[in-house]
Amino acid sequence: MCTGPFSFASWSKGQNITLKRTTRTGIRVQAKAATVVMNFIPDPSALNSALLTGEVDGASGITVTSLNGLRSADNGKLYFNKGTEVVLMQLNDLTTGPLKDLRIRRALRDVVDYAGITAGVLGGYAQPAKTFAPEATWGYAPDIFKDGDADLAGGKQDVDAARKLVEEAGGAPNERS
Repeated sequence: MCTGPFSFASWSKGQNITLKRTTRTGIRVQAKAATVVMNFIPDPSALNSALLTGEVDGASGITVTSLNGLRSADNGKLYFNKGTEVVLMQLNDLTTGPLKDLRIRRALRDVVDYAGITAGVLGGYAQPAKTFAPEATWGYAPDIFKDGDADLAGGKQDVDAARKLVEEAGGAPNERS
């Protein structure tokens, strides 16, 4: 940590972190900037405005709703990378009720509109994940990830399959005795 071109200078809790250029010898790449200040802007609207006006030079963790405006802004560039964030829906109690039946859980999986969520909720700026650990978390072993990922089916809506699973399980939960 901080053994490269910058080292820790100061931290103002909830406000910012300041890094300073490392001046010791043996650094492979010397930083051009003397200092870097990373400000924390927790309000998404304030962050978006600061980026659009040039008040801040960059950010990560931008909200999906800000991306279209930033993409068309003429005062900078919007870059995307493969992130490590995964958004998921988790079912908590699989021991009682209808979710006890694996067929019902699989039916729930099959009725989810993965493409619709990606397009509508996430603005097309994401892709359905096949695992809890996305590709970006496999930085030192991308080939291993790609081999395993190729074998996974991933989420795909299949309402007919879901209907069949519910019928096999004895009907919808409110139709069971």
